[in-house]
Amino acid sequence: MGLTMSSGFFDWRDLPFPVPWHEILGSQGPLFVEIGFGSGEFMAWLLERHPEAAVVGFEVSEGSIRRALRRLEKVSGAHYALLYMDARAGLRHLFSPVSIDRIFVNFPDPWPKKRHEKRRLFYPPFWALVASRLKLGGSLQLYTDEISYLFWVLEQSQEVPELGVHWEATRSYPKTRYAQKWESAHKEIYRLEAVKVREAPYNFPCLPKDEAMPNVVLKPREGQTLSALVQGIGPLKTTGGIDLIIPKAYLSIDGQEALFEVFLKEQGLDQRYFIVVRRMGEKIVVRIHDATRVAVTPGVKMSVRLIGDQLQRRGCELLQSTVEVIR
Repeated sequence: MGLTMSSGFFDWRDLPFPVPWHEILGSQGPLFVEIGFGSGEFMAWLLERHPEAAVVGFEVSEGSIRRALRRLEKVSGAHYALLYMDARAGLRHLFSPVSIDRIFVNFPDPWPKKRHEKRRLFYPPFWALVASRLKLGGSLQLYTDEISYLFWVLEQSQEVPELGVHWEATRSYPKTRYAQKWESAHKEIYRLEAVKVREAPYNFPCLPKDEAMPNVVLKPREGQTLSALVQGIGPLKTTGGIDLIIPKAYLSIDGQEALFEVFLKEQGLDQRYFIVVRRMGEKIVVRIHDATRVAVTPGVKMSVRLIGDQLQRRGCELLQSTVEVIR
């Protein structure tokens, strides 16, 4: 990811779970969320119309984030945060239950091909998550030009009765790039609104997150080299609530350091990072690589623990650990 921390852009890995948005953004107004903000046309309009609001946007295109930042810099006194993150994970881990006033989704990709349908957002688990995060009376607003997609979204929402859902064809809609494109093609535009009409029983807890980086310190047996110790470690896999994949090690030229690339999926949150195993005199240290940015979740700690466990199985003595190591 080529983006760096700047005014308006936040790296979600550096934020607490959940985020005290009003405190961080300096706003006491309503809390709005936009999913897929594109180049920021609608968000700029929203910030100008509601200068007291805190607005959080999710986007998975780096180019869109850069364009939106340039646009939003021109909006004075605005309280906003842009995040490079999947909105499903973001809503779950960065927001407290019953905290959001309104969610906006403008002209999402309908993924019309059957083989791509799984990429769609509005499946029942997402609707349940929305219901858990909206305040009573809060709403989600969707605009689309695809009537078949609209009916699919409407059908999926029926499994969450805590939301009252209605739709209409409309001539009043956000003038985003896609809206202007469909307008020039004389396409009909549809608006769907889902209002939270009663409290939702759904439980979507945030992941616990630590500030301290996990590490394990071990002592190899006399004569054991790091090359021999890490040889044969990997691929390691776990399944269940925490899905980890750790391929084989990459050994440095001098044999004093090994890198393990880690792929972690945990309650909808994806992370990719490196664990370094380094020989330091008579000791071996296992920790997250300095160049890696991670949110220290239970899965991250488990990955360090797994490498430490493998080294213990190969005869290393455990000297110190900030995570539980299982022999």
